[in-house]
Amino acid sequence: MPVTTRKQRDAYADVRESLENEGYTSGDMMAQTDIREALLLMAAEGERLTAFAQDLAARLDEADEEAALDAEDSSHG
Repeated sequence: MPVTTRKQRDAYADVRESLENEGYTSGDMMAQTDIREALLLMAAEGERLTAFAQDLAARLDEADEEAALDAEDSSHG
């Protein structure tokens, strides 16, 4: 979408500044055909990282539960 109004220019500038504050460079943004595409890719990456973190946390929880059960069994044996 071409930026045509002052409000649009300001909004896009704010978004670019926010992205830069998060470590994205102008090159990263220009590599995308549209800044909205970059935002969609960021959201998808966020979803992937959230699922990955949940999987890792579940593995830790399972290991902790098994260790607690083993400790309980050892104390009764």
